[in-house]
Amino acid sequence: MEATQGLSTNLSNSSYATGVTGSTNLLQGIGVGVAGRVFASSVASAMAIGGDFQATTLNNTNGNIEIIGVNTYLSSSSNTVSSVGHGVKTRIIGNFSQFVYGNSVQITLGNTNTAVAYGGHFSINAPVSTQAFGVYAYGGENANQHAAWLNGRVRIGTTFNSADMLEVGGVGRFRHSTQNAGIWFNNQTNGINATDGAFIGMETATANSERFGVKLGDDWKFTVSRSGVANVNGSLSVTDTLQVGGSIGVGSGTLSKHIRIETTMGFIYAANNFTTLTVTATGAAVGDNVILNFIQDIGPLIVSQVWVSAANTVSVKLYNQPYGCKQQFPNEYAS
Repeated sequence: MEATQGLSTNLSNSSYATGVTGSTNLLQGIGVGVAGRVFASSVASAMAIGGDFQATTLNNTNGNIEIIGVNTYLSSSSNTVSSVGHGVKTRIIGNFSQFVYGNSVQITLGNTNTAVAYGGHFSINAPVSTQAFGVYAYGGENANQHAAWLNGRVRIGTTFNSADMLEVGGVGRFRHSTQNAGIWFNNQTNGINATDGAFIGMETATANSERFGVKLGDDWKFTVSRSGVANVNGSLSVTDTLQVGGSIGVGSGTLSKHIRIETTMGFIYAANNFTTLTVTATGAAVGDNVILNFIQDIGPLIVSQVWVSAANTVSVKLYNQPYGCKQQFPNEYAS
């Protein structure tokens, strides 16, 4: 195996000082585009480059060869006292009127038979007790300072089944910081005010007293506590079956369950006599409260009692005034 270095230079007192700029062309083995090092002391250099790297492959390059544009290796002995070690570190400071990139990576594939193409691939193997970051970015807190801007679909996990903009395989966690954890959903104005959308998340994040809910128009419309107590700020409209495994607070009272039955009763009975009619009310139990309403005048009839006389059965006792009559009316039962 042969190692070839294209160029080695040693410059000082220059406005442009390059440790090494080189090019190699090997048919096999290890080809290093540039291996360079720069030492700066009191030299007034405008730019010092440790290495400028470029890797170019020809049409007859074996597909199994690893081609690296930049290869950086950092090694520290056990007795080295180093606070920070960087394999590659990029830092930009200054005022610019055009685009500024700390690192810019672009991949363009033509007819290349590439199974996988990475703009950036970061892998870390570290002990459990070590903090390890594949990517760490800080963009500040002001507008238009982005730690990450991803123009395209984002997928987290190993298996994906959709073309949605964001897909997470597994469980995601939203942590509490200075604000309660949750997700904002903007309306069409896409404003950043609380009135410009809806929030789903923690209304109260105090341990053991948590409340989770939906906030719309800067107002919590629905919340539920750890103990299961739900609060609705507004009217509750139900067009289908609503089942509640607990009590519903109505003002200062409690409505444990409600069964509404609308029916027509035909009443023919002798004057000055009582009779008792029954109606099926599935779910009614002896001892439940009953409310009876009419949608029309029942004339001289007198209702003396309405009660749950047996399981699933409501009885209505009627008294006919001094003349016989026939009336129809609906029965409503509630408990």
